[in-house]
Amino acid sequence: MRYRKPKRIKRKKPLYRHKAFWVSFLLVVAAGSLGYFFFLSPVFRITDVQAQGDSAELQDKILPFIPQGNIFLFNSVKAKQSLESAFPEIENIKVSRGLPRKVRVTFQKKVGVALWCSEASPCVLIDKKGLAFKESKPGFELLVYTADFPSIGKAVLNADTWALLLDFKEKAEGIFAFHDPKLTFLSLNVVSETRADWKTSEKWEVYINPKESIDWQLQKLQAVLEKKIPPTRRSSLLYIDLRFGDRAYIKYR
Repeated sequence: MRYRKPKRIKRKKPLYRHKAFWVSFLLVVAAGSLGYFFFLSPVFRITDVQAQGDSAELQDKILPFIPQGNIFLFNSVKAKQSLESAFPEIENIKVSRGLPRKVRVTFQKKVGVALWCSEASPCVLIDKKGLAFKESKPGFELLVYTADFPSIGKAVLNADTWALLLDFKEKAEGIFAFHDPKLTFLSLNVVSETRADWKTSEKWEVYINPKESIDWQLQKLQAVLEKKIPPTRRSSLLYIDLRFGDRAYIKYR
């Protein structure tokens, strides 16, 4: 009878005796400790929030809008968008963060370039981009009339159209200055996409087509003021219509 040598059962090492176990364990502990230190501990919790601009009142209002969370999780882009939405009366907003717990906001208060008014609605200031940003009482701003009431934070007109109209105003008043330094535009009535009526301080009007060449319409305005309308007759002028072709149409009262 053949004798068989019994097999020796090899015992497995306990998990804690493996080097890989301790390396993994230490890595997990280190990662957890670092995660807690950087993201959960008070060391990097935002506590120093500064707002700097040209309005002390707005500075105080802005501070509560900055979340008091972790500096590494703070989203400056989202914070800027939130401020733009909440405060349409400010511009050039910059949001920056600094370690270990500082957030800094800088801004400028908008300056109105025009005022939209109607009898049924409060007046609202309009900025250089054509956005209505604040209710206001009538002052010395250019008065603007459109078919629709502008909501705060919304555009009164297409941005390109508004820029074009402001450009026309600046250049036309430059032409006026050669004839009378006191002659300016008081109001603008945007009748349609192809018609905008400007009223001057002498009560006569200038009609333009924003869809046509503004430079060409300015040339016609300059020509009629120099050659067709003597200064003594401007007081009886009703309007100058620059909208059509090569001609400028003049009408007196």
